[in-house]
Amino acid sequence: KKVTLATNAHELLLDCPSQTREKAQTWLLTHGVDIFFQTKVQEHAVNTFKLIRGNGADAVTTISQFDSCFWCIGGKPRTEFLANSLIVKLDPRGFVQIDQATRQAAPGIYAIGDVAAKSDAQRLASYAHLEGEFVARAILKHAKSGQLSTDQYIAPPRFVALSLGPRDGAFIYDSYHISMFPGRLVPILKMVIEAWFIRLLPMPYAILKLLPGDVAARFWCKKSKAPSPAVA
Repeated sequence: KKVTLATNAHELLLDCPSQTREKAQTWLLTHGVDIFFQTKVQEHAVNTFKLIRGNGADAVTTISQFDSCFWCIGGKPRTEFLANSLIVKLDPRGFVQIDQATRQAAPGIYAIGDVAAKSDAQRLASYAHLEGEFVARAILKHAKSGQLSTDQYIAPPRFVALSLGPRDGAFIYDSYHISMFPGRLVPILKMVIEAWFIRLLPMPYAILKLLPGDVAARFWCKKSKAPSPAVA
């Protein structure tokens, strides 16, 4: 079977380090996957789709048939009801703008998880859990003292096991690609991490908050900071 990957972006995995992006793209190409960048997909008929590559007058449209199509289009915050709010402000993509230190959109009003305007690299379930825990403590302090909490939220480093098939992958710690970590161990590590989170909650989050961040990562990770995520 032939696999085609179409994305409207100019590169894969924009919120990942450059080595990770390059490794993933190379793996896909060497395994026979066609990658179309800056391409929009429209359903044309049953199992038939329009692939629109490029923009404006230079756009090229082709019609292709596929046995199956899997749509991976990200998430859009349901914040339309806040568009005319005089208290809470939205960014151009519809996310609620917050004070990154207190997670407040306005005094006493919090926004967390995928509705909050933050780095796309933090749109993981683990971050939503930690933000919720932080805000719950802040609300409790406010209720007891009558004053808003001044605690500062610090996001722990991100770690991602990106599997590429059953025998290869890449590991990301914070914003670094760990080149010294054998790719063949990544799928195994991913399975262990998923089992760890599912079966031992909430302990994994307590450990996450103790992980060393950027400074420690520099000593054992190959430096390759991820670029700022592009705004679509």
